[in-house]
Amino acid sequence: MAYIKELKERRIVQILISYLAAGFLVLGVFDQLADREIVPELAYQIALQWYLLGIFAALIIGWYHGEKGEQKAPLREIVMLVLLAGVALGLTGRNVVGFLGERAVRTAAAETSLDLTRVAVTYFEDLSPAGELQFLADGLTESLIEELGTVRTLDVVSRNGVGLYRGAGVPPDSIARALQAGTLVLGTVEQAGERVRVGLRLLDGQSGATMERAGLEGSAADLLALREEIAREASLMLRGWLGTEVRMRQTEGQTSDMGAWAMLQRAEKSRKDALMAVREGRGDEGTRLLREAEGLAGQAAILDPTWPQPLVLQANIQYRLSRLAQSRDDLVRHMEAGLQSAEAALELAPSHPEALAARGTLRYWRFLQRVDHDPGLQQGLYAGAQEDLERAVAVAPGLADAHQVLSHLYYRDNRAQAVLAARTAYQEDAYLDVADEVLFRLFNGNYDLEEFAQARRWCEEGFRRFPGQARFTECRLLLMTTPESEPDPEEARALVVAMGELLPEHGRSLRLGYAQLMEAGVLARSGRIEGADSLMRQVRDEVSPQDDPQRELVQFEAAMRVLMGDADEAVALLQRYAAANPEASFQHHWWWRGLRGRADLPQPAAH
Repeated sequence: MAYIKELKERRIVQILISYLAAGFLVLGVFDQLADREIVPELAYQIALQWYLLGIFAALIIGWYHGEKGEQKAPLREIVMLVLLAGVALGLTGRNVVGFLGERAVRTAAAETSLDLTRVAVTYFEDLSPAGELQFLADGLTESLIEELGTVRTLDVVSRNGVGLYRGAGVPPDSIARALQAGTLVLGTVEQAGERVRVGLRLLDGQSGATMERAGLEGSAADLLALREEIAREASLMLRGWLGTEVRMRQTEGQTSDMGAWAMLQRAEKSRKDALMAVREGRGDEGTRLLREAEGLAGQAAILDPTWPQPLVLQANIQYRLSRLAQSRDDLVRHMEAGLQSAEAALELAPSHPEALAARGTLRYWRFLQRVDHDPGLQQGLYAGAQEDLERAVAVAPGLADAHQVLSHLYYRDNRAQAVLAARTAYQEDAYLDVADEVLFRLFNGNYDLEEFAQARRWCEEGFRRFPGQARFTECRLLLMTTPESEPDPEEARALVVAMGELLPEHGRSLRLGYAQLMEAGVLARSGRIEGADSLMRQVRDEVSPQDDPQRELVQFEAAMRVLMGDADEAVALLQRYAAANPEASFQHHWWWRGLRGRADLPQPAAH
């Protein structure tokens, strides 16, 4: 009781309440100033720390000076207040140094060509001794890529982009420069008894310096909760680093069954390993891994029969298996199995964009393989494929694979649409498995539309990314035959030689024939008519009809003859070509502009 009486006499409670009220008002002023960006947020943080430490100072002062009358400050009080002031100044100094360091990093990053809002989530590293958690590391990575991809303020590198560096041991700053990413997210996964431990790091892409770090831990029996926690933590880290709101919407169509999710991650890992094996020429192993992935996806579908994603994966795997099939029967069997899986997924979710894309791709693939000989069935497949793919990209505009298949489909009837679809595919994901084909399609489409500057742009981009592919040396040669380029016979000869070194044995004669005809076109444009004529006749002698059953070189020589001004020989060659291809038309391509109006120019056969 005496102690309480003494507190009352010293008026400590009154002093403390007065301090809390006054300090709260001052703190509110700093909060408003920081919100309006009149002062940096650092000022509010420092004010809050001083306010909290001031509570102890108020208690000390109240104890020694709360009584009425004059009281001297004893040494003990002075020491305690000095210590509090030292703590306050130390915290303030640390905050100021951190603020200045972060601002310096931001300023340096802003002065570079790397955009901070372009984010690359590299594949998480599996730290388990035998690599048994790799499926989980991949699954958590791809879930985070998918969820960050829903944030409009971020430009997130696709899984295909970061997949190029999966397990490659490339330094983070090198990955950042290659992907032009100003921000990198790195992760590790390891087992800790019955729990799983995940480490997250946020790196500045320019310097490779760690900006944020977090450690998470969750039950191995509840991986879905861990996945959500990783997404939340990554969003907080990015918000702190970028200074912008990073709020991810809930991804639709997810499962609540942890077993199904884990099984699908195993299937995805087997699928990725299979595609890698195929790219490296190990086709038999790729087929085996695809079948393994299909079985795992089937188990995931059994565990959660309401989840369409396993069925979509099965459809895509069957499509891949059909492309590796050794017989016509196997090809058809895989096509039909894939279509059945896609249909089943669409029964669960009629507007599921990936399911629509899978069915559209399989329908178009069946159309291209001419499995159905009935013209009506063929037309139905083509129209159905187009409808599916267009619906898919309407629901999910970022589906690069669907855009690239649409580009191939449009190329038959509408070159402008094909170019637009290919450009969209490349913009959405420049790291597609078929990025080389998309780039070459962009070149060809623009070349056919006489957009030669754009054709050159995509040819050079293809050569930069895929220098070992003959097609991107070929396109440089073909550009030299256009009106927008200066003919250079010496450079043309060097390009033909370079192509010869890049071409595989299979189909070499035909491809080299094309290249030599282009060289002849360059010679013709430079005025060396006799040399051009001699080279064209040499190609006729060297390329046998067995190497060119569709007589495509005959048509291409006709185009080069037009460059020579030899219209009569060009028409004679087109007549030969039309005899082998009765439906061929020479009314639209710019190659034949100088021949239009001639009565002897072949016309397409009536249907």
